[in-house]
Amino acid sequence: MKTMNGRVAVVTGAASGIGKALALGFAAEGANVVLADVEADALAAAEAELAAATAAHGAAALGVVTDVSRSDSVAALADAAIDRFGAVHMLCNNAGVGGGGLIRNQQLVDWKWVIDVCLWGVVHGLHHFLPHLAAADEAHVMSTASIAGLMPTPGLGPYSATKYAVVAIMETLYLETERDGSGLGVSVLCPGVVRTNIATAQRNRPAELRRARRAAAAGDGSAG
Repeated sequence: MKTMNGRVAVVTGAASGIGKALALGFAAEGANVVLADVEADALAAAEAELAAATAAHGAAALGVVTDVSRSDSVAALADAAIDRFGAVHMLCNNAGVGGGGLIRNQQLVDWKWVIDVCLWGVVHGLHHFLPHLAAADEAHVMSTASIAGLMPTPGLGPYSATKYAVVAIMETLYLETERDGSGLGVSVLCPGVVRTNIATAQRNRPAELRRARRAAAAGDGSAG
């Protein structure tokens, strides 16, 4: 991307941490910013902060409550971005959750939650936004992986597995776009330890998965 001024950036997991920092960075460069997050209250606060930052550059901010683990929710995010701004030039698949513990102690619902958000969230973002990025005169997609996607990380089995997958997906997409000459920019971010809210991500685990987790821990094999 030569410039973000007047462009449209969509950032998932934008209410805090890396996502919010990305959104503020885009706003400082004059971009219109669409913030997506599953936490409505935190998203509203971030949207208000971004509204002031974008207005200073003649741009705007839009917050959309989004659950990246659901395809229909990400589709609605894409629709909202296009309806408001008419195009998308930058997509940051950044939303993620963490889950610690030894693999032998993980329940199936633990795997499901982390994979649904950290892996399927990226897949949903690519599926629903790549057509819009292809339609733009200039575009870039970035997905947040982790240093845990480059090296084995004991105690982070499910999380690390999804981040390895995200690295592979984005490297493959890069090679495909290089081969077809589409001009789409592709990158993957692999941060180390960053002070974010991911360590407390359990607060966002869906209620049905929390119940299933408790049942599984209590020895009900039907819950996984």
